Amino acid sequence: MHYMRLQEKYFNLVESGIKTIELRLCDEKRQLICEGDIIEFSKTNNPMQKCLKKVKALYAARDFEQLCEKIDIAKTGFQTSAELVRVLNQFYLAEEQEKYGVLAIELE
Repeated sequence: MHYMRLQEKYFNLVESGIKTIELRLCDEKRQLICEGDIIEFSKTNNPMQKCLKKVKALYAARDFEQLCEKIDIAKTGFQTSAELVRVLNQFYLAEEQEKYGVLAIELE
């Protein structure tokens, strides 16, 4: 099982099934994720609140702009690819994206 924390807004969207694609840096921890694996998500501000989701598919790219071409933006919790790239570039530096690449984790 894999473990990830989410801010309340995104946790609620994942838990409800509205957000079915989680976006992350493809660092060493995320490289271990495979289709069929289970991820336990916990809420950042309330770690006792958790939900389990199964990995349906994985999509890799060199950066979030390129990743937007491979996924359905509506499943990410963002309205547009421009919004997605803007927000995720605040979480992950360009240097980190270049070093590791990025990953879209599609959830069942």
